[in-house]
Amino acid sequence: MRKFGYWIAVGALMLFNSSSARADTVTAYTNATTWQTALGASTTTEDFSSSTLTTGLSATFGSNAFIGSGVLNVNGQLLTFPTPSVFTFSPGVTGFGGIFDLTPGGDGGGLNLLITFSNATTTGTLIPGGTPQFNGFFGVISNGVTISSVTLQGASFTGNGESFTLDNLQYTGGSTGGGGNTGGNTGVPEPSTLLLSALGLGGLALKRFYS
Repeated sequence: MRKFGYWIAVGALMLFNSSSARADTVTAYTNATTWQTALGASTTTEDFSSSTLTTGLSATFGSNAFIGSGVLNVNGQLLTFPTPSVFTFSPGVTGFGGIFDLTPGGDGGGLNLLITFSNATTTGTLIPGGTPQFNGFFGVISNGVTISSVTLQGASFTGNGESFTLDNLQYTGGSTGGGGNTGGNTGVPEPSTLLLSALGLGGLALKRFYS
């Protein structure tokens, strides 16, 4: 009987570990109207008309980034060098998007948006390089918890890096729908809740076995 209880506990811990390690995901959009419809909420826009950012948005710019001519300019960005620029949302947001122009400097390998969620997990979404270079709207919506920050990384380790501009960065807060769902959500249990539920079920099974 002890073995039965042991395997119940092991199974519960495995469930806990797999749940806590699972990262959230995003759905990407290249059409601003479709993104806005899927978001189903009003947005705040940072137009980079000055170095003072809108409420709820802060940034740490790399040495190769600056605001000028009404856009954010980034020159020669590789994956980790120079230190990539980071936008932080406070409070966390459901989604964000903007006009990304990857044409300056030619094909630099593309741009990787490293997204950090409010539960500290991360995911990356790629604006690919190639010819012709991307120039237009690119946005994402979280399929789970809110987004805390986005890091603007080049997609390549070596080479000239990606030079690009960003304009009209839009973002919104609130509870997430994600993936085009603008209705209510069915909550996903937290890992600790799953663990307690599994242990409780195991206890009930043992009780019924002995009775």
